Amino acid sequence: MDPPCASTADGRRTNGSTSRSGMTLVELLVVMAIIGLLSSIVLAAVQHSRESGSRVQCASNLRQIGVAIQSYQDAFGVFPRGWSPRHFSFHVAILPRVEQEPLFQRVNYLSDAMWGLENQSIRATALPIYECPSDGYATFRYDGGFLGTSYAGNFGTGVQAYGYNGLFRPGPGTSPAEFIDGLSQTAAVSEILVANLSDDRRRVLWETVPMLSPGQLETFAAQCSMLATPAPGGDTMIHGRPWTCGDAGATLYNHILPPNRPSCRNGTRVQEGAFPPASMHPGGANVAFGDGHLKFIGDDVDLRVWRAFGSRNGSEAAL
Repeated sequence: MDPPCASTADGRRTNGSTSRSGMTLVELLVVMAIIGLLSSIVLAAVQHSRESGSRVQCASNLRQIGVAIQSYQDAFGVFPRGWSPRHFSFHVAILPRVEQEPLFQRVNYLSDAMWGLENQSIRATALPIYECPSDGYATFRYDGGFLGTSYAGNFGTGVQAYGYNGLFRPGPGTSPAEFIDGLSQTAAVSEILVANLSDDRRRVLWETVPMLSPGQLETFAAQCSMLATPAPGGDTMIHGRPWTCGDAGATLYNHILPPNRPSCRNGTRVQEGAFPPASMHPGGANVAFGDGHLKFIGDDVDLRVWRAFGSRNGSEAAL
């Protein structure tokens, strides 16, 4: 009988037993579970890293827009209009201050309207500084190729009750002397989500019954918040679009409701509607203030504080 560790024909030793190869089903399932767990962890880390990078870029864009608005005010003594008589946005007015002087020179201001064919190529021009990479629809093109913007200007706390008491208004630009609350306490520009033809309440302008008297502001705000289904007249295209269009809900927002709440027209009246900021960043949205500093405002911000940020002259104290 061979000894326990006999030599094989080629000189190798063996203990007399056959070595096991391969894996059992249980071992295979354990390995697959570990690989799946590691994959999910890596994917979550990659997504978190990507969103962190996008959030930083969104804030950087917003900061540059804030600096451009300050530069405009330094040059002309007033901030840009919310919209010009031909409904061009403040985004157009600050083009030279975001390194887009050639594009600014191409704009046809004598056109019958901002929507004129003369400016079709301008509306279709992509400007990364006006697009937040966290919103995949910021670069989505509609018929005609026109593009939107992820950043809108603050025009107040409710036109029907307080007029245009934000940093932007349709008439002459606001001057620093008008900011009784101080530029550091008045919101200038915030993030918005661009329309994508969906019923996402942060992207579409739904329509309430008309409530236009000053005393109906809170009733309107409550009804806008509670709408659960699309209402007649809902506009799935204009939110943030095009970036050249100076109008409420397109390139202007207000402080009637906190961030990431629904947007609504007030009957067929756009200016009296509710247009809160919105973003894809969890928990809130970035806001640039009149002095240029940025702040991330949470969805749970106290409404009185939020309204105070929206006003340049303290009229929110009447709420």
